[in-house]
Amino acid sequence: MLSILVTGSDTGVGKTHCVGQLAAFFANQNKQVQIVKPVETGVNENSLKDATHAKAIALKEGGSDTNIEAITGLTFSHPLAPFYAAKLEARDLSFDLLVSSLYALKACDVRIYEGAGGVASPLTKEGQDWVDFAEALNVDIILYVVRDQLGAINQARLGISQLEKTKIRTGVWLNEIDEAESHVLASNRAGLEISEISLFAETHFRDKKTVFSNRLKIFLDTKVPRKEDNFLNRISLDLQELDIKNLRRKVSVLDETLIKLNLAANDYLNLAHDPKLISHTRLVLEKYGTSASASALITGWTKAHEDTLQALCQWHQFSNGLIWSSGFAANSAILSTLPKEGDLILADKLIHNSMIAGIKRSGATFKRYPHLDLTVLETLLKEAYEGSASYRTIFVVTESVFSMDGDYPDLRKVASLKAKYPFVWILDEAHALGWYGKTGAGLAEAQQVTSQVDIFVGTLGKTLASSGAYTLFHNPIVRDYLINHASEFIYSTALAPSNALVAISAINRIKDCVVEQTAWHALSRDFRQKLIAANFETLEGESPIIPVMLKSEDAALSLKEALLKDGILVAAIRPPTVPPKSSRIRISLKRGVTEADLEHLLSLMLIWRNHHG
Repeated sequence: MLSILVTGSDTGVGKTHCVGQLAAFFANQNKQVQIVKPVETGVNENSLKDATHAKAIALKEGGSDTNIEAITGLTFSHPLAPFYAAKLEARDLSFDLLVSSLYALKACDVRIYEGAGGVASPLTKEGQDWVDFAEALNVDIILYVVRDQLGAINQARLGISQLEKTKIRTGVWLNEIDEAESHVLASNRAGLEISEISLFAETHFRDKKTVFSNRLKIFLDTKVPRKEDNFLNRISLDLQELDIKNLRRKVSVLDETLIKLNLAANDYLNLAHDPKLISHTRLVLEKYGTSASASALITGWTKAHEDTLQALCQWHQFSNGLIWSSGFAANSAILSTLPKEGDLILADKLIHNSMIAGIKRSGATFKRYPHLDLTVLETLLKEAYEGSASYRTIFVVTESVFSMDGDYPDLRKVASLKAKYPFVWILDEAHALGWYGKTGAGLAEAQQVTSQVDIFVGTLGKTLASSGAYTLFHNPIVRDYLINHASEFIYSTALAPSNALVAISAINRIKDCVVEQTAWHALSRDFRQKLIAANFETLEGESPIIPVMLKSEDAALSLKEALLKDGILVAAIRPPTVPPKSSRIRISLKRGVTEADLEHLLSLMLIWRNHHG
């Protein structure tokens, strides 16, 4: 079943008319449609209920009485906010009972809910509103109706910012109730476009015609039950929708002969083609072959793995650990296996998807704090320790250098919070290795907090110029528990021994290179300042990851292609990898990149901007 919430900026914006038009759209496709008004105020014996009115509109548009049903839930006589109308009649308006009554409705193809009042109008005395309603009912899409007049852009932006909290697909319905001047209407559409707000539907006053956008139609085609639906049709429609939003990912063969400067890869110390590493790889391939050929618990754990693990432990000053087939497997395993129901996980809002994937499987309570905001983290820790909730174990999860923004938290402050509010600290250093620390062991080494980190996650596939990942622990019990319970370790073929052993050579090369860290940091800081001076939006810092914020997916892809034509490869990063409206190119610096290289890059970026406004 497809479920839709039609809400709006306020009363009197024409939600009922929009519901009728929407019901007709589906009824004319022979769908069974329910029009549901969960709560309606201002109802008396002579009133035409909104659901009945919407059905009449749908029938007028060609819908059939046999496949449209109008349902009205609770009614109150006073035309006030639902919670207050209920209070005046000494009646209880329970949010839970309201939601459960709607779940009990008979099955249909499409259910359209019409909200009462505006999106933020409180339904209950506890303050639940239509945002809470949408989440509780798991609606598929929210159509936010705004009257098409002066002020529509402001109303749209305010409402959409409220609705974006739900993570439910949301778009605006511009409803032209009165004849308006054409320049006002054009301004509204332009305002929505530059605000990157989806326009899902428009109703035009003169002919009362409703136009649904292609973006909305594709989504509806994907979600509505269809007798002719099949697997290939369904996924094809989904890909079409991604195309419309410029969010479709594609794998293309990289022609390295065309690349003069690779600023997209995470090979920060430029070791992937280091002659010493290549020579060492040839030797270990001869000895161990090309594959481990079995899981670590069968025959896949070799002396190569053990030697590599001991080198990693010594480098980072941990006593024991494990090697994994990938960084995603490591993070997902750690966070799905160690935290459990009854535990609390506090994580930076921008942690990697691999961490989120694990957390979702853990069963633990999960709360995010705003990116790098350790003041809020402390507040959450204080609440956890002093509040009524009782958690068995508290985990704090963060990256050191964040993969998309290139910034990092104050790890010393995190360590001080741990001393005050004990927790299990999980730190992912994937993007800090080599670039930070007196031996290149990462930001924890640089900020001297390694002993406070309980679980250290590192990757072999970036600075260490191989593939796979590793996790390190101070307590061997953690290792033993994961060996016995982490599916990603138990059931995966172990990393190839040659890939593991390459890391030992890489660690030695990193230790040789760290004397250059000051120069790398200076290059990163200076280039960021030049970007800012040229009116590009970036973040200050000295990490190898430099984001250039472009907001638009089109712009990110366009700039990437423009640079590629000149042999410079950068990454175009788009949602859902980054939050909506934060598309960017990501520049990954590496050892060997010169100031002249970056000057040339900036000149090409300026040429692109002059051509694209």
